[in-house]
Amino acid sequence: MPRLAAVGELFARRDQPYQGADIETARKLVGMLWGLSAALSAAFLAMASPDISLGDAGWPAAILIVALSAAGARWVFDSDFGFGQLLMISYLGLAQTALLQWLAGGAAPYRALFLLWLGSGVGVHNARRGALFIPVVVAFGSLPLLYSDAPHTGIGIATDAMLWVAIGLALLFLIERVRTQRAQMMSIERDARERAEEAVKKVRGLEAVADAALAHLPFDELLSELLARVSHVLEVERAAILLHDEERQCLTVNAARGPGAEFAQSRRVPLGTGIAGRVAAERQPVFVEDIGSDPLPASVVWQDRVRSVLAVPLLVEGARVIGVLQVGTSEDRSFSDNDAQLLQLAADRLAVAIDRARLNEQAHHIAATLQRSLLPSRTPEVPGLELATRYQPGADGTQVGGDLYDIVPYSDGRVGLAIGDVVGRGIEAASLMGQIRNSLRAYAMEDDRPEQVVERLNLLMHHWQQDRIATLSYLVLDPCDGHITFATAGHLPPLVLGPDGSATYLEGGEFVPLGVLPFGGYTAGEAVIKPGSTVLLYTDGLVEERGMSIDDGLDRLRDAIQRAPADPDAMCDYLLAEVPPNGAAGDDVAVLATRLVPVDLTKLDLKLPAEPESLALMRRSLERWLGSIGVPDEVAYELKVACGEACMNAVEHAYPPGDSVFEVHALNLGANVEIVIRDFGFWRPPRAGSERGRGLELMKRLTDSMKVVPGSEGTTVHLLKSVRVRQEAAA
Repeated sequence: MPRLAAVGELFARRDQPYQGADIETARKLVGMLWGLSAALSAAFLAMASPDISLGDAGWPAAILIVALSAAGARWVFDSDFGFGQLLMISYLGLAQTALLQWLAGGAAPYRALFLLWLGSGVGVHNARRGALFIPVVVAFGSLPLLYSDAPHTGIGIATDAMLWVAIGLALLFLIERVRTQRAQMMSIERDARERAEEAVKKVRGLEAVADAALAHLPFDELLSELLARVSHVLEVERAAILLHDEERQCLTVNAARGPGAEFAQSRRVPLGTGIAGRVAAERQPVFVEDIGSDPLPASVVWQDRVRSVLAVPLLVEGARVIGVLQVGTSEDRSFSDNDAQLLQLAADRLAVAIDRARLNEQAHHIAATLQRSLLPSRTPEVPGLELATRYQPGADGTQVGGDLYDIVPYSDGRVGLAIGDVVGRGIEAASLMGQIRNSLRAYAMEDDRPEQVVERLNLLMHHWQQDRIATLSYLVLDPCDGHITFATAGHLPPLVLGPDGSATYLEGGEFVPLGVLPFGGYTAGEAVIKPGSTVLLYTDGLVEERGMSIDDGLDRLRDAIQRAPADPDAMCDYLLAEVPPNGAAGDDVAVLATRLVPVDLTKLDLKLPAEPESLALMRRSLERWLGSIGVPDEVAYELKVACGEACMNAVEHAYPPGDSVFEVHALNLGANVEIVIRDFGFWRPPRAGSERGRGLELMKRLTDSMKVVPGSEGTTVHLLKSVRVRQEAAA
């Protein structure tokens, strides 16, 4: 019975009847048999003349048949025939062989050619067609019985027929067996290739999950990108990462992907509750094929939006659970052990990446906090100037850098601007940066000459003996006339953007970095800028690019500042986005932008600390404004004295100890100037026997009108004076 079943299977109809066959080999086999047939036919013509049936006309016919056979062999070799066409050629070969045999009167040699065509029909085609071809060969080979009366013809034909049937059946079973095995091997190879391709795809997915470049992404972007890659590897439409919240002792959904992701965000799962909670508590994968029928409570991540869920723990160092990685599908899916192992492997790599990102983010936060604590906490307000500063940690951001900047206001209205960079990174570099900044501020208050400030810092660096160097640029700017003095210790030159949009680097005042030489040699450079100009100080992280000349970076900065907004704050943001390669600097960057504001000829507004040091700044600012609108010097002097007396009263009388401010507003009325001084405190009653109180009388004499308006929120003093405006100023 098994053998009968095998025979039945052999002749059964199939969707792919030629499965396991090789069409290229079949073409070559049929072409070769055509060639052999032509060669043997030519040889048999000498043994059995083809002139029996047609006489001498048989020779041309036989030669034509042989020639066509030879040409047909070449034709089949070069063709792209299918199996059906090859079968028709085999039948044609039987016909031409039978014709040759008839021309020779049924001579025996030609019967040997039928064996070639038996191989062509049975050896190339499937069992059903091959079995039909065997009796056709026998029929063509038996045709001499109809026209030949040669002795023993019947016996020879019968003998050959039995041989053809035996050989045909043997070939039939053998070829079919080989083809079946070949089809099985091809199927196995195809399945193995598909599995290998799938494995390669998943390995690449895992490599993507463990991509080192992900470590530089912000934490939230890292989680989102990891979920996208895991979903692609596992071919699921939903995925979520739940991280362990140690304070609340629960799992929090930090990232979710797929339908319902908005619902899942920030959801909490108590440990031991639901799918994710159980995974975190038991540290083992959990697979639920149908959430609706499973007794385990569904996770609140998606509620009823999924049917099949696979969740694995996120383990660090094989023991500490930092969260759960959960994937799900809306259709029933039987996740295999391989899927669970693959997801766990991805989770292990994910856990390392998440833990590393957390540490990097924490280190980045600590580094940035420490760095900013060593830099000025606020930007002071300087009349006549607009100031903006920026500090941006490098791409790594996990170590504090040595970049520094500072703004030193002088009592006379000038301002000192400093920028520098300590070579190296880490706590030592940051500590030295803090020491340099504090020392610079002290030296700058003692001596306002930039070259002397830098000189003393260089000597101090050698006194510390820290074997480090630092670059520094210190610049003093006078808002009244735009005069600049500066000294540079190995730092990049200041960049000035003029009101006409042209940008140039300041030259002069250059010497070696701090800490290089134990002696001085620093000199000052000078320049004058026009109102509306901007001075930019920066560290090398803004323009430096590995493998490129620093000159290229300086050219890039000069081009960018000419396109930047005029406002210093907007300018700093623009330059930080445009100048560094790919918008992200590899090193720390400090930027300080100072714009010399054009004088507003209609008004002057000042808001100053209620301190005696502010009076000199007020006088300088008022003097600049009055001179700009053309007030004569003697009139300007009287207004400065009167305004100074009112401001002194505000500073001395209107405030208790602490941080407070007062305001000065001057208005150009054409022929008159009005000045309003306002404080926000309260006036203390005069002490007994005090000689004070003459300030009001002085203000009355120096102005045309003086009025004091006390109130619950402070006191306002109004001063009005007639001025003679110069013709050139009026024009």
